[in-house]
Amino acid sequence: MVTKSRPGSEVLAVHSNFVTDWGKMPILAIRKVGSGKSLYLGSDSAWRWRRGVEDKYHYRFWSQVVRWMAHGRYLAEKEGIRVIPDPENPRVGERVFLRTIVLDENGFPLESGTVNGRTLHPKGRVETLSFSPDPDSPGVFLSSFLAGEVGEMKLRIVAKGAKREIESVLRIEESVREKLGKPVVSEPLIQLGKLSQGKALSHTRWKELTDSLALAPAPKPTIRIERLRTQFSWGIMILVLLAIYWTGRKLFGMV
Repeated sequence: MVTKSRPGSEVLAVHSNFVTDWGKMPILAIRKVGSGKSLYLGSDSAWRWRRGVEDKYHYRFWSQVVRWMAHGRYLAEKEGIRVIPDPENPRVGERVFLRTIVLDENGFPLESGTVNGRTLHPKGRVETLSFSPDPDSPGVFLSSFLAGEVGEMKLRIVAKGAKREIESVLRIEESVREKLGKPVVSEPLIQLGKLSQGKALSHTRWKELTDSLALAPAPKPTIRIERLRTQFSWGIMILVLLAIYWTGRKLFGMV
């Protein structure tokens, strides 16, 4: 049984019943490997019939998975070179990791060569980027920079050894972190309350909040499934019962 996801993985779906020490058991997860992504699905091909999923929703599910897997290929792509930023929509203060995939003139991953980049920040500041090759993935070069200004940032990456060049634009958004001494940002809390069928109240309505908490129903018990076939004591009990059965047959003269 899978207990948790690996670092760097993005969990898209979890099990509704199986709970481990790290939380719900991951069922669907993706992870960047080399110049692409790997997909993990912790189920068999008969899950849709057990769950009663119609064909329409089954096809829609897999179409969304395929789109999610191929999403990075269409962010910034040109012949022989592709750049994938992470995160795609960075905010001020976040570090943006760039993953550049370069092919040589013959279409093979670039093994020897230098990849350099240059960023033009919204306020005119120019920053030079130096890409280092990924030791585990040929043709993949990694770099990063710190998003410090709000607005559109222009990115230009050049691979001289393969004669490849690409330009892209990243939109850096303002940070939504709440600052000390400033009013709280209530819009996300109100939206979260609507999505979770809850409430978002101000501190002036604290009495209404305490009354709502007092009338809230008790939480549903957590279902934790224990697999008997994986327990050592269960196997010992079966062996003891079989030994008693065969011993009784011998005592009564049965072969």
